[in-house]
Amino acid sequence: MVRVPATCATAPWWLVHLGHEVGHVVDERLLGYQARSTLVASLQLPAASAAEWTQWSGELFADLYAMLMHGPWALWALATVEQRDDDAMRAPRDAYPPAVVRLLVLAHACRALGYRLDRWRPLFDRWTALVAADPMAQAQVGEGGRVASALLAHCVDGGDLAALVDHVPERWAAGGAMSAWAHRLPMVKADQVPAAELVSAREVVAAAVMRRSIADAATLRREGPSLAAGMLRWLPLVREPGTRAGSGAGSSALSDGRAAGAALTAALMRVEAMP
Repeated sequence: MVRVPATCATAPWWLVHLGHEVGHVVDERLLGYQARSTLVASLQLPAASAAEWTQWSGELFADLYAMLMHGPWALWALATVEQRDDDAMRAPRDAYPPAVVRLLVLAHACRALGYRLDRWRPLFDRWTALVAADPMAQAQVGEGGRVASALLAHCVDGGDLAALVDHVPERWAAGGAMSAWAHRLPMVKADQVPAAELVSAREVVAAAVMRRSIADAATLRREGPSLAAGMLRWLPLVREPGTRAGSGAGSSALSDGRAAGAALTAALMRVEAMP
């Protein structure tokens, strides 16, 4: 079970953060702490840096998995969470590298996956300027890029992580499927409903994030409610059939374990204050 903020009910584009949270589950299945420690050690970083990136590697893997699930829109969503004043972005942290280091490492990984990030140049320029006068931060960015590349290249079932999840950059780049979804999201027409695929719900979420990322402040305020309502109509139409679709949650047909999980989910939603 993973948990997301209750705000996803009113701003469902933030479901994009499920990519990161599910990434922790995938990490435990495919690598885990020991395998990540071995991978970092193989890079022969300075001792202090190796200790840091071993500690941070679990969150880095989850960030990378989020990009494999939602393309560059996972990075944009993360940037909205991490953006703060200059001192806070450079401040050291425990589980994560400093915010600006985290974002620059993921930008490197995004490019390595085949994405052009020209539209976010002002953001990258600010992040780069923040580390320009800090040799330690510059070193962390370079070392983090090496760790990210090693994680992406990690062999699973004869291929790297991108191959394992069938990641195709063209699917997630601005244009194509993303543009088609971005235009149809505010309304549902019967003749526009595609066949449900495992990837479809992720496309809906990524397209909504893309739409939010290119809108100005006035548009964000104006279209937010209609976009949220459209997403909440679309997601049930395109979700994967089966138990993960949530149909019948809490009914007697569910096992005791599943019913307990549904009750716990409901309880979490009730106790989390809505902003």
